[in-house]
Amino acid sequence: MLKEHYRAVSNFRRLIDIMLVHVSFYFTHIVCLVFSFKSLEEYTRTGKVFLFLIMSVIWWIVLKQNSLYKSHRFETLFMQLVRIVKAVSVAAVLFLAAITIFEFPAIGKIFMTIFVVLSLGSLFMENVIIAKLAESLRKLNINTRNVIVVGMGKEAADILLKIKENPGWGLKLVGIIIPDQIDSDNNVDSISALSRLHGYKILGKLSDFYSITKGNVIDVVFFSGSPWYLNAMQPYIQYCIQRGIDTELCATFFDKLDFVKMFVDEIGNLPLISFETAHKKPYQLLVKELIDRGIAFLGLFILAPLFFITSLAIRLDSPGSVFFKQKRVGRHGRIFEMYKFRSMVTDAEARKKDLFALNEMSGPVFKITHDPRITRVGKFIRKTSLDELPQLINVLRGEMSLVGPRPPLPSEVAQYSDCQIRRLSVKPGITCTWQVSGRNHIDFETWIKMDLDYIDKWSLSKDAKLLLKTMPAILFQNGAK
Repeated sequence: MLKEHYRAVSNFRRLIDIMLVHVSFYFTHIVCLVFSFKSLEEYTRTGKVFLFLIMSVIWWIVLKQNSLYKSHRFETLFMQLVRIVKAVSVAAVLFLAAITIFEFPAIGKIFMTIFVVLSLGSLFMENVIIAKLAESLRKLNINTRNVIVVGMGKEAADILLKIKENPGWGLKLVGIIIPDQIDSDNNVDSISALSRLHGYKILGKLSDFYSITKGNVIDVVFFSGSPWYLNAMQPYIQYCIQRGIDTELCATFFDKLDFVKMFVDEIGNLPLISFETAHKKPYQLLVKELIDRGIAFLGLFILAPLFFITSLAIRLDSPGSVFFKQKRVGRHGRIFEMYKFRSMVTDAEARKKDLFALNEMSGPVFKITHDPRITRVGKFIRKTSLDELPQLINVLRGEMSLVGPRPPLPSEVAQYSDCQIRRLSVKPGITCTWQVSGRNHIDFETWIKMDLDYIDKWSLSKDAKLLLKTMPAILFQNGAK
């Protein structure tokens, strides 16, 4: 098996990758010379040799640290691409830093861009070829791993079906070990049916585990069952570790948890199973944060004249402050002051209790179409959504995002159910799904469902679409009334 020669194989692959990086660098040099872009003209022959040595050392270390050469038989090509992008990005930054530290002549931006793109492309294509080759070999019973499944019921049945459906994984099922006692969680019928249908062999019971593993060639043991059953498996897992047999725990008993993404994490040396109620995509979230801050900064700068005109109109129309500041609830219950242009009389909050009977919204939200507290200028800035512009300050401060569920009042959050509170798991935004879908013309329950759907299906492209839909909603006077 290739695993027995892991170190040699991984080092050989790393050498191939370094060669591909060097070829990409040399090809970039040729392209820049042909199209008269800045290349390596300022480097002497000795300087180029040192440059290649530094590049080789950096890439050798970075490629190893990003786990590119571990077994990825269960990973998709996209997951491998993410690893490669991360490795190439880190290596490129360190390479540029080394050039600066050693005071080498600067390399042009176009040169580095072409080099990074070519490196990404060549390394990914190499991974695709190796993955397809490995998959083909496994289907021919080369580089396969002998597997035992321990357990009963749905969890064990799911493992057996996955192994059957994915021959490219190279897992050869030796057989099944069933519990000594069959309880309600370990339904024997599902395993018996699969055994008859696919010819799976039941090797024995858990009490025979040691003799079974000693009498067979085993590479991997899959343990499945309830959390309490898996806890009882600890001696057998320890036995597998002592014998150098890989172990896998099937945690499908957590499938009943809705809206959850589960992954394995680690704090220090403590293994953790982590659950997230919002899909965290680190790179996309970083891009979202940069876009939010960048647009907020530019928006406040470009719209400064509009801020001045709106402020002047508010002051001339009614006495009081130009801005309306209100306590709102942010991500995970953080309290912050949200800014808006004042569109109501100064004692609006004090008069609110006298108007509860006129509330047109269900749930804890308070809205009146023809609110008597709204000033003349307030009607205009609400209809055009100009009153929301100061929230760019909140976005710049990191309290809000351009797109996200609207920030609720603390009094509204106090009335949320346990399910509704999940809308606070992301940063609140200036605009979101419900604002471009009728705004006040939808009920509170639908509003919440739309916010939760946004959280569960979030992506940068979804944010972009919502931002593009916001402007027509304002132009066609679907703003807040």
